[in-house]
Amino acid sequence: MGKVLLAIMVVVCCADLIRAIVKHYNFKKYKGDTIGAIISIRKHCKRDRFLKNYVYYAAYRYIVDGITYEEEFPLYENNEKLLHLYQRTKIQYDENNPRNFFPIDKKNAWRTIALNDLLYLFSMFLILEFMKYR
Repeated sequence: MGKVLLAIMVVVCCADLIRAIVKHYNFKKYKGDTIGAIISIRKHCKRDRFLKNYVYYAAYRYIVDGITYEEEFPLYENNEKLLHLYQRTKIQYDENNPRNFFPIDKKNAWRTIALNDLLYLFSMFLILEFMKYR
């Protein structure tokens, strides 16, 4: 039973890792830039069996070619005090679809998620190896 649960967790983590890598490389194609501001922050609690993680969704308002966009971006911050309403930041967006964007100061967010997933996978494999010898 324990090995099945670990295998499911590894599959889910691999899917999250692939998503993070794809997002990171998609962001490299975003060539447009503008200034945006956080207009609202929504806090979402993700509960695991042992952990409680928070994801903050910051809604950004920015203008591209005279059109105002308001879109959310997930921020995996450890401290909500780092986020401030009306905080201005540089936004990089897809010139073909300006709704696709990311804040420049959060550019490495997906890289951080990918590294966390890799560490998680490594720890799962260590646990599986440890369970072999018990």
